[in-house]
Amino acid sequence: HLTIDTLALQVTYYLSEESGTERLPLLVYVQGSGAASHFVADGNGYRGATGHSSLRDAMAGRMRLLLVEKPGVAFGDVGREAGEAFRREHTLPRWAVAIAAAIEAAGRETGVDTTDVTVVGHSEGGVAAARVAATVSRVDRVALMAGEGPSQLYSLIRLARSGGLLPGSGDDADSRERALLAAWDSVLAHPDAAERTFFGHAYPRWATFMGSSPLDELAGFEGPVLIVQGTADRAVDPS
Repeated sequence: HLTIDTLALQVTYYLSEESGTERLPLLVYVQGSGAASHFVADGNGYRGATGHSSLRDAMAGRMRLLLVEKPGVAFGDVGREAGEAFRREHTLPRWAVAIAAAIEAAGRETGVDTTDVTVVGHSEGGVAAARVAATVSRVDRVALMAGEGPSQLYSLIRLARSGGLLPGSGDDADSRERALLAAWDSVLAHPDAAERTFFGHAYPRWATFMGSSPLDELAGFEGPVLIVQGTADRAVDPS
């Protein structure tokens, strides 16, 4: 499906099909980092590529699943190299606006009940899910799967200090943390520099996602929040 968001930009979204005419609640899945499409070619057609297939299986017949492509991502993109449009447009505010537009558009489809909306976000998608829950009044509940608590900077600092990040930046935790914060200062100095990257992602992405905290985003959210976290996670610090 295609719709236009409040920034007058086109949004691509997918809505699971169900038999019957019953209006079902909406489950919005927000994927993790990267520039891959929700669906990639596998030789016999296309397969799900962003972790949503298990949700689809679990919710079949009970909820309609909504997936939204990130700005700058087209159907079937494998995400090996993010294009210029993605590096420029994939920011937290832009992404949240696109998801909100898809939720609104899905509500006009037959068989969708957008008075009952759940948003589930994984990793980077957890940060986006928190922003959507905080800004879209239709959202009733939210789940963060490895979706941070403080900003992503917290996890990066923890990883750097433990030696899991920037191992060549010094033999001690303080040196690695200083190297990380110096790189972060560069992002802050050039937040719109889409041609620059920090740990594989463009500066605009970091400047907006790392400037947000799910703790703050959900401070005023009145619905239930489910937090799911693996204790051995090496990308989002369990603490």
